[in-house]
Amino acid sequence: MGATAVLFSNRASAGSVAKYRLEHSLRMHSGASDRAYKSMHWSPDSEGINGIYLSKDIIEEAGKTIEDVMRAITPKIMTWSQYGEAGAHLLQTRVMGRRLAPYRPDYTACVDHFLVHAGGYAVLKGLQEGLRLPASAMIPSFAALREWVGAMYGNTSASTTWYALGYTEACEGVKRGQRIFQLGVGGGMKGGCNVWRALRNVDGSKHKAWQHLMGRPLTEADLPRGIEKDVVRHPHTIQLMATTGTLHVPGAQEQPPHPDDDSDLLMEH
Repeated sequence: MGATAVLFSNRASAGSVAKYRLEHSLRMHSGASDRAYKSMHWSPDSEGINGIYLSKDIIEEAGKTIEDVMRAITPKIMTWSQYGEAGAHLLQTRVMGRRLAPYRPDYTACVDHFLVHAGGYAVLKGLQEGLRLPASAMIPSFAALREWVGAMYGNTSASTTWYALGYTEACEGVKRGQRIFQLGVGGGMKGGCNVWRALRNVDGSKHKAWQHLMGRPLTEADLPRGIEKDVVRHPHTIQLMATTGTLHVPGAQEQPPHPDDDSDLLMEH
């Protein structure tokens, strides 16, 4: 998750000063599959310059890895009522022979805050749809992505989840007893999650990464691109997307369209 062990302690005495207790930590690695391993790796190009190679299979392979992570962690975090729902679903499919979609709980009923790997707009949208999360639950992760567009932090890979945690503490607030779910993915392919429990009310108002917001929570209208609808709002973002071929803006440098572009992209003026 881009963290270091210096942030953690296994001493019982640390509970009086710690902000969180790590309840669950899970890591999946799909490197046994050549397709997964080769979808993202470090290697030299034709000129011998080392760099990160991303194949066209990366989204699919990352999705499979995250699915494995969620399948393993979900039974550990569900509520008692969700266990009942899962049992009823199992009864209908295994005993009664009904054909139903796989059971997936409402994660907002067992988790209070979500910190999702902000690997890009499409990545966040895919994870949001896969986890069936409302836009409000995705704001911290999209907030971290928002600062990339402003060139404040740059792409920090899976450690964007820590920026999302900082935003959550600074602008939304974390209350004692609340549960925080941290989800990341990386090359290999690797996927992992941490589940934290707040040991006290956390005041992150002085968090340096988010001081510029002065504790004001962002709304979807503040984001460069919408969550529910792919709406481009900020002139800087429009120009940036125009030069990469996502939008057509008169006077912008023309680039060939990307095959994965959304056809229903909207613009607000």
